[in-house]
Amino acid sequence: MTTGAASKPFDAPAMDASDEIQIVIVQPHVNETTRRRLKDELSDGTTSDDILRLHRLEGLLLSARSTAVGMNADLQVTGALT
Repeated sequence: MTTGAASKPFDAPAMDASDEIQIVIVQPHVNETTRRRLKDELSDGTTSDDILRLHRLEGLLLSARSTAVGMNADLQVTGALT
């Protein structure tokens, strides 16, 4: 087994269990206007490829949040506001 700098992708700072960890995901291709429109369409019973993509994205983000919470971290997702 090799040790040393070559075996580590980066030098992470030492952390204590009480340290706050914040994970930020930037999702620039999703904007609030589109998200609201798709949510409205979904409540009307409409199904489209965009709605399915939104469901897939929300599922991935919920999974990421679950993992973050399990690490005692906070997850923030930022998207476009237009």
